[in-house]
Amino acid sequence: MSIDSIVGTIQGLLNPILFLCIGLGLKGSRYWLFIGFCLGAIQLFRLIDGKVKTNSQYKGLGPQDVALITGGSKGLGCEMVKQLVQEYHVKKVYVLDIIPVEYTQENVLYYYCDVGNKQHLTETIKGIVKECKENEDNISVFINNAGIRHHKSILSLQDTDIEKLYNVNLFSFIWGIRVILDDFLSHWKVQNRKLSVITISSVLGILAPRNLSIYSSTKAALTQVHEGLELELRQYPMVNSLLVLPGQLGVGMFDDVNPSRQFLAPIVDHIQLARDILQAVNKGQCGVLCRPLYGRFLPLVKVLPYSMVKMCRIFSQMDEKVKIDE
Repeated sequence: MSIDSIVGTIQGLLNPILFLCIGLGLKGSRYWLFIGFCLGAIQLFRLIDGKVKTNSQYKGLGPQDVALITGGSKGLGCEMVKQLVQEYHVKKVYVLDIIPVEYTQENVLYYYCDVGNKQHLTETIKGIVKECKENEDNISVFINNAGIRHHKSILSLQDTDIEKLYNVNLFSFIWGIRVILDDFLSHWKVQNRKLSVITISSVLGILAPRNLSIYSSTKAALTQVHEGLELELRQYPMVNSLLVLPGQLGVGMFDDVNPSRQFLAPIVDHIQLARDILQAVNKGQCGVLCRPLYGRFLPLVKVLPYSMVKMCRIFSQMDEKVKIDE
């Protein structure tokens, strides 16, 4: 049981509760009428927000789509590959990683690629773009999921370690999206093409814990690059962008971290998160997807008085969980 599951249950019952409150209010109770009015305002806001963040011109995922994902060999990335193939029946999924993909199918094409190496990454993506053109295909889904972390204090990290973290977590997205956009923007009007850009960042890019300073800074920069790029691409109606800010996943690079306060900060199920991401893409939604709930409120913590920020950190125990290598 977590606060996320409680909020989800309440959201599912919101309409019945709304009608009940209005019904009681019409019988003479101003208190219930006021509650009904507030619930109605919440529902109206959710409806408007859903309309604003959904691109009505965007066509859903299907057999005509070709996806490219960095860091898709296991964990969240592998689950998105699996669902793209099994649930959305996309034509092809290209996976770029240094580890062979765990999920193998005829239309899942694995390419060994060090995404932290600019030349290797750009040449690999250019080769895929060329192959797609030869087969009269186009990359219509680009998922940036590649990421690594460190296990040392910033004082112990070598320059090469910091450079590698930034290359994989940040610059690989910049290098990759520039190649893909260069091809897309030169043909999108003629071929009526579409493109979804999905960036997997982290809530740690909002509030950095002790011993993850460089990792958190790469995710903060990645978030800002994505947000700025989204504004640059608004002039192209068939381009959708989705920023994903997950908390700690049940699988992946933070397996060694023992989480606390799981009622407020539950472990994120990577299978459900993959489903939520692809459902948003399929609907043509843009904006930010946060899981779990607390991620939506972290930006507010940063502007609180220092004493309150310190209390939040102590209560969450976030600065005690990441142990450094000796």
